[in-house]
Amino acid sequence: MNSRWYAFIFVLIGRFWSGCVDDRRPDSLRRDVCVWPKRSDRKRFLKRIGEIARTANTVLDAARQEQAAGASKTTSPALDAVRQSREVAIMMAITELRQHWVEPPTYRNWSPRQIRSGQLLIAYCMEPDDTIAEAYLATVGDVEFFRRWRNKVQGAAKSAKRKADRAAFLEKFELEQAKLRSVWEEATKDPAKTWSGVGDTMREPVPETPMRKAIQQAAPDPWLWHVVATDQHELNADRAACIFWILDQPECDRATVAEFIAGYLESENYWRAARAAAAGGNAWQFSAFADLVARWNSALPPNQRINRKDAAVWSEDGRNPRLLRATKARIIQDYARVHLDTGMPIPEVPRGLSRALDGAPPKTTLSKTGPLIYDFDRRRIVEAAATE
Repeated sequence: MNSRWYAFIFVLIGRFWSGCVDDRRPDSLRRDVCVWPKRSDRKRFLKRIGEIARTANTVLDAARQEQAAGASKTTSPALDAVRQSREVAIMMAITELRQHWVEPPTYRNWSPRQIRSGQLLIAYCMEPDDTIAEAYLATVGDVEFFRRWRNKVQGAAKSAKRKADRAAFLEKFELEQAKLRSVWEEATKDPAKTWSGVGDTMREPVPETPMRKAIQQAAPDPWLWHVVATDQHELNADRAACIFWILDQPECDRATVAEFIAGYLESENYWRAARAAAAGGNAWQFSAFADLVARWNSALPPNQRINRKDAAVWSEDGRNPRLLRATKARIIQDYARVHLDTGMPIPEVPRGLSRALDGAPPKTTLSKTGPLIYDFDRRRIVEAAATE
């Protein structure tokens, strides 16, 4: 065997030994782990690091622009980026990994063991499956360092997903809002699609029902009426006929009408009434609601006894959250969505539902206000004497 073969063998042994032990450049692998140097590993690692670094730089530049424009809530663009980008978090992990070494080399001068440490760190941090990720720690010496950065990278990935999901939701929401605005603008320009234009031909009378007859036969009791009309849970035809009769009476309170209109829209009873009318069933409930809104807009009920500031309904600052949600924009969206779904004509938009009304608070115990009370459990009118 000539001298060239001996030299070649010594070079191979030296390269193998440098892959197993390199005291000048410590790494995160266990000292008993040997790494055979491969040129392809270095190429793949440099390519992977380059891709991650380019993505991280793009995210950091965007974070700096948001911070400069005042869109960022923090004063540190890097802090925003590391919380929302796994690539930035990985680059910070690699940077901290290099700081542990005595002489942090450039990526091209990393030893085979350092390359393997970087590869394991990237693979471990980016692996979504926890069980598979734990297998990467079999050859790792500094396990706590790897786990700490995995938590940060996975947290950034989840944050980025939430941000992307929110962006997709907002985009879909904006498209839906634009569609509803288009439907509203088109419908309001056509009298045939509004209740004011076709209401006379579609109007149906409110039917006589047992609950309506019971309350008609008693003396007017606005306090009882308010309790009955504002309970719209599981509204059936019997109670609906009774309520619409109440709302048509001159003694009915202003607060009762406002509460009912807002609750009728919020509880989707309006949508159900429109679908029932479009299906060819009884359209009297849709008709009665559209007429009620028209009367409310033309002239408010004269009586104002109830202030609607019941503690169970109103917030601490004295505002009714249900009525505050009954804004013009919200009602227009509901009208447009129901019109698009059912093709029913659009009623008028009720005005001033959130205006403050002074008066006494609603009564919750009605056994002494009149001969009738409202049974909340069975949702029906009963005689007060029967419950005493």
